[in-house]
Amino acid sequence: MVYMFSEIEEEPFALCRFLRANKFVAADTLQRLRGESSSWEKARANDMYPQVEIALDCPKSLFLSQYPVKYIGQAKNGCPVSYLRAGRIQPEGLLCVTTIEKASNFFWHQSYHAFIHAMKRSQKIHPNVCRMEVVVVLDLDGISASTLASPDAMECVKLAGSVGDSFPETLHCLIVLNAPSYFSVSWRIIKRLIDPRTAQRIQVFSSQTKAFQRLHELIDLEHLPSDYAGLNTSLDDAFGDCDDDADPAKEIVGESNVDGTDTKISVNNTNTTIDELTPLNTRTQKQRIDTQLLSLKRQKTVKHIVKCKTGETLRSIRIHTRSSSSAKFHARTKSGTLLCDSVKVRGAQHNDGSTMTCSGGIELPLDTTAIATAEIEVVGEDQNDTPARFRDASRGWFLVEATLTRSV
Repeated sequence: MVYMFSEIEEEPFALCRFLRANKFVAADTLQRLRGESSSWEKARANDMYPQVEIALDCPKSLFLSQYPVKYIGQAKNGCPVSYLRAGRIQPEGLLCVTTIEKASNFFWHQSYHAFIHAMKRSQKIHPNVCRMEVVVVLDLDGISASTLASPDAMECVKLAGSVGDSFPETLHCLIVLNAPSYFSVSWRIIKRLIDPRTAQRIQVFSSQTKAFQRLHELIDLEHLPSDYAGLNTSLDDAFGDCDDDADPAKEIVGESNVDGTDTKISVNNTNTTIDELTPLNTRTQKQRIDTQLLSLKRQKTVKHIVKCKTGETLRSIRIHTRSSSSAKFHARTKSGTLLCDSVKVRGAQHNDGSTMTCSGGIELPLDTTAIATAEIEVVGEDQNDTPARFRDASRGWFLVEATLTRSV
């Protein structure tokens, strides 16, 4: 456990992290190491789930659309920056594409493989970075009381926290943005109950002006998303981008060899050598997804408008659900021209016949030759055919996933 980051972290720093976490009490540190959880043992046996899409059983970009967390750029001190849009977490949508247990696999992947990947990027730009620490930006914009009361949402948060406990002292600081008034009041109370060293690393802002000032002190504008008055790409674009391993921190300009590979890049006017980059001649298309969570619990018909940006082409529309009641979905242009026949969508029945599982995504058979509009309307109609044995468990949630591409 201590040497998990050995490929990028020297031994003295690794030992110091664990000792700091236990206030340099050796006995407590040893006790912590002996108390490895079963989830840690399982994650380690699976190499922390390097192939996260297999571990999730769904595309990573689709998972991120419902649980938006991502490393984007670096802070001025070289720490990677992780953004979590807590107000955009949709547990009902999450359960349309995976399970809570499989979601925990993502948190292990994020805390290990994604973190190492982010640290390596930082160390190429800031070679003197040696402490395994991250700046976390927690955006509460849009968070509701129902989200806080959702047992599934809280279970995800608890899972992420428990996984983080296995990688102690990796938090440089936590910046909480757009905090509702009730959260700010609660924080003043909670702050007195936690370790003072931890409390010093956490700053809570209700004022957007003060929050942006603090972010600008920590992060260069080139690395800061435009949502926070930075010059980087917006968070919507970053989370919608299906190129999950790309770091959208500023434009990276490549120089091509004869074989088409990149050997040199310029980041913030600093030349850095990189051995393995994607060949320039393969970067022909960029793909993003547009998602919308629809509920047919209280409505007979629901709609979602898919808006194509300039230069984009709609490639596919898939409907994900674990709902025990079915719905019929079709797509049409804004003028009413049908792009496909209605398709019945419903969750898959578990092998034992007792529960419903995710459908795996049902694709609408679009007539793409008929698409000549920037807006496509996806319509779902409730079929109200829940079997009696599932009636109490019916969720009635459907996640629309539209895939769009554009040439680059």
